[in-house]
Amino acid sequence: MRKAKTLLLVAAVLAAVTGAGIAGAADRAGVGMTWGIGPMVPLGNFEMKFDDTFTLYWKVSNDFTVGVFREASSVRGEESQNIAGTDPVIKETVVAQANATASGIRILHSVPALDFITAGLDIGVITFTGVAPTYSRSDGLAVATGAADFGTPLIGGLSVTAPLLGVTGKVSLFSAETKTVTTDINLTGSLRFVTFNDLAVFGTQKALENPTKAIDPINSFHNLTLLLGVGIGF
Repeated sequence: MRKAKTLLLVAAVLAAVTGAGIAGAADRAGVGMTWGIGPMVPLGNFEMKFDDTFTLYWKVSNDFTVGVFREASSVRGEESQNIAGTDPVIKETVVAQANATASGIRILHSVPALDFITAGLDIGVITFTGVAPTYSRSDGLAVATGAADFGTPLIGGLSVTAPLLGVTGKVSLFSAETKTVTTDINLTGSLRFVTFNDLAVFGTQKALENPTKAIDPINSFHNLTLLLGVGIGF
């Protein structure tokens, strides 16, 4: 709740700072909302998942928009090792999963001469809520030791809150406007950068291999999102 109030306060400050320069455009101001869904592609150890987002925005002028967004997605990644001395080779795998929610402020400005394209920044936080890792073997047999085979991964998996900073672009594919309502179908792409302290999400070592191999910790969740959205403005 405190974070949400902080984000809204920042939005109000931004609006106040820019207000003097856009006072003449007040007749074009408006508010609205956008809902979108599409793939989120992590740039690292995790798999592509679908992301959904909801944004409340204030169209300060024809060229400048401030929005408050919230997104939700799932996260899944795995690490495998070959069990030494097995023929055919048997593989053991640890799977880490989490739910991720991101919230923040989106600032967009129209691109000169291309009023259907806007670009800007996403600034906010992302929270990962992980669960205990699971284990499996390629031969289908039950895993006897599990966590010890990977140097005891964190019980909570990927559980952390981290800052988020991204660059965003939005393309309006189709829009319709009446005197009071504007509807819009759009495509929004974002490149986000997320870093945090080292976490042994997949454990610390592949203890079943010979020689034993280390497992690198996870300390980032940089990602790309591409969301197809529907918006309505007033």
